[in-house]
Amino acid sequence: MLNVATSNALDIVGAGTNNGDDAQQYDYVGGASQQWTVQSVGDGYYKLINENSGKALDVASVSTADGATVHQWDYVGGENQQWAIEETSPGAYSLTARHSGKVAEVPAYEDYNGSLVQQWSDGGGQNQRWALFPVGEDTEPDISLANDDRYESDGVGYVEVDVTNNESSAIALNPTVTEPGTDNVFNPNQPDIVVPAGATRRITVSFTDYESAGNISLSIGDDGLTLQQVPYLEFPETSA
Repeated sequence: MLNVATSNALDIVGAGTNNGDDAQQYDYVGGASQQWTVQSVGDGYYKLINENSGKALDVASVSTADGATVHQWDYVGGENQQWAIEETSPGAYSLTARHSGKVAEVPAYEDYNGSLVQQWSDGGGQNQRWALFPVGEDTEPDISLANDDRYESDGVGYVEVDVTNNESSAIALNPTVTEPGTDNVFNPNQPDIVVPAGATRRITVSFTDYESAGNISLSIGDDGLTLQQVPYLEFPETSA
C-alpha cells in the first residue's frame, strides 16, 4: 500500500509488534511491516491487518479529531479499526475511518521516511490517497518513456524522464540505471514510484559513479532507454 503523493509505503515504526506502535510512511523495501491483509468486516468496511504484527490499523483513542494518530492495535471490532476503501480515481483509494469519517493521510505532503500517518478531513489531496498492490505481483506494466535528460550536480548524477502509465490503474515502478552491455548498476535501493492511471509523471532517478558511466540505460520493467554520454549540466546558482 503506497501513498500516491510520496510513493512511500504504509509501514509500522521500527517493525514494531506492540499495541500503540505508530504507522508511518517509508520507502517500500518489502518488509512484512509494510504489508497488509485487507479483510471485510461487513457493511462495506474492512480491517487492515499488519503482516508483521497481526494487529489492526487503528485511530488512537477512538479520536474524531483532525490530526489524530494512526497506529496499530489488537483488533477488537471497534469502528476506529474499520475502514471504507473507496476508489476515488483509477488505482487511487481513500481509507476512511468508520467512526470519524476522516481519511488516513501523510501530513502536509511530507515526503521523508518516518513521517507519521494521521487522520484528517478528506480534502481530495493525493497525500490522502493510497495505491494498493498485491505482494509479489510481477505483471509487466504498459508504460512509455519520453523526454529524457541527464545531468550532474554536487557529485551526483541524475536522469529525468516522463513516464506515462497506459494502464487502467495506478502502478508502482522501480527504475534501474545500468551500463549497457555490462552488469554495472548505478542506482541501488531505489524507492518505488507511483504513477496514477492514465497519467504522465516526470520522475528523477539519482545514480552514483557518474564519471565512469559512459552510455547508461534507464530501465523500468522491459521498457528502457539509452542515454549517450553528454556534457553534464550544472544547476544554476540561485539567490534569495
